[in-house]
Amino acid sequence: GPISKAPEHCKDNHAGVCHHHDNQWMKMSDANHSLTIVSHSPHAVDVQYSSGESCDSQMTWTVNVHMYCSNHNNSDRPYLESTSGCEIRFTWPTSALCLTEIEGCFVTNTDGTIQDLEPLVSQTWNGAYLDDSEHLGFFNLSICRNLNPTASEGINCFPGPAGICLLPDITNTDQYKNLGYMSSPPKRNKDGTIKLEYKNGGSCETDGKNISTTVYLKCPDTESEAPPQLQNDPDNNCHYIINWNTKVACKQETE
Repeated sequence: GPISKAPEHCKDNHAGVCHHHDNQWMKMSDANHSLTIVSHSPHAVDVQYSSGESCDSQMTWTVNVHMYCSNHNNSDRPYLESTSGCEIRFTWPTSALCLTEIEGCFVTNTDGTIQDLEPLVSQTWNGAYLDDSEHLGFFNLSICRNLNPTASEGINCFPGPAGICLLPDITNTDQYKNLGYMSSPPKRNKDGTIKLEYKNGGSCETDGKNISTTVYLKCPDTESEAPPQLQNDPDNNCHYIINWNTKVACKQETE
């Protein structure tokens, strides 16, 4: 429904989103919106306000709110994540979408302790696609959620869902691949890496099966981290591998 107790300039306009700029309020979108239930873990919903006010002479404002289960970073309001042209994106971690007190993006360590992976959830990560160390293309990656079907994330891999969207050839911006979405909770391997499985991607050209991807989160040996890198699986043409050195994968010290 519309905003209750809306500011003066939004009060009589059935406003769903209001923006404060230059000491005045402006209606950006009415209360009509679409609600998408995102099929992944943890529980999440995407709310898109697309019946927006005029942004420029040809486009209207589009406002996307990504809400996801978070007991650790529970907030009573959304956070502005990014703006791109006439598109504004918010994220909203909330315990209201959690079914249990420990639900969220986490991994169970070998000693039974729970390790939080939520620092990787709130944004989309970009990386390079390599083949024999040659830079071929780029990809967008999301952890414990799906990419939003927006220009800044994964619109080129929809209809989805898609957790990884690949542009395999930077010289051909019309060819994208859906590399799958998270199909199971993260797992801690015996070697210390954290494994995330993405399945049910687009059709593989080799045998028509769905493309899949395995993401390995690795604790860096030094203080420096490295962005994720994607490579072909030498043993399977329909499978990709992403290696990512991030401190989030390091086992947290318990007091």
